[in-house]
Amino acid sequence: MATVYDIADYLITLCSSKDQSDVITHLKLQKLIYYSQGLSLNVLERPLFNNHIEAWTHGPVCPDIYQAYKKSKDNIITPNFSLDEISSKFTHVELNVLNAIDIYFCGFSASKLCELSHQDKACRHIYNLNLLYPKIPLNLIKESCKTRILKLSNLTIDIEFEDGLYIVSIPNTPVAFGESKIKETAIKEALETSFVYITYLIETGQFTSDCLHKSNELIN
Repeated sequence: MATVYDIADYLITLCSSKDQSDVITHLKLQKLIYYSQGLSLNVLERPLFNNHIEAWTHGPVCPDIYQAYKKSKDNIITPNFSLDEISSKFTHVELNVLNAIDIYFCGFSASKLCELSHQDKACRHIYNLNLLYPKIPLNLIKESCKTRILKLSNLTIDIEFEDGLYIVSIPNTPVAFGESKIKETAIKEALETSFVYITYLIETGQFTSDCLHKSNELIN
C-alpha cells in the first residue's frame, strides 16, 4: 500500500502540472487527501491509506500530513517528483481513483473545498459531538464522499408517473433506473445505480471530465 505521503506527492505533482487554478496549498491538500480516502472506500472498497483523519476547525485534516506540510502555511506547494516517478508507487486502479479526484476537486480553490467539506455529513456529525480534534470514522468519510460525488456529477433526473409508479431515469447514466410508488424511493434507487456506474468508470479508467457537472462551483 502506498503511504499517505505518496498520495500527497502524487496529488501535488498532478495538480501542479496544469494551470494556475489547480495549484496546491496545505489547506487544499488536506481536503484532497480526505476525498481520496472517501473515493477509495467507495471504488476499491478499502482505505487508500492507514492514517486517520480528524475534524478540525477548517474541515477534515490528516494529522500526519499536517506535520509534514505545516511549514508551508498558505504558500503554494511545489512538486518534488515527476509524475512517472511517483506513479510507480501505486497500482493502476489506485491511480484511476486519484485521477478522478483530480478531475472532481483540483479545480476548486482551497476555501471552496473547505466549504464543501464542512457541508459533508462526516464533519457536521462530528462537530455536533463537541470534541477536540475527533477522528472521523471511515464509514462517514465513505458516505460523505459518495454524496459529494453525486452532487458534482453531471446528472439530469427524468421522472415519469405511470400506472401508480414513479419511474426515474438518468439519461447520461445508461444503467441508472428507479421505480417505486414513492417518488423519493425511486429517485434514491436511480441515484444508487448511477453511483455504481460512476465508480465502474473510475475503477476502469474510463472516467473523464465530461462526467463532471458543468456548474460544479455552484453545487452545495
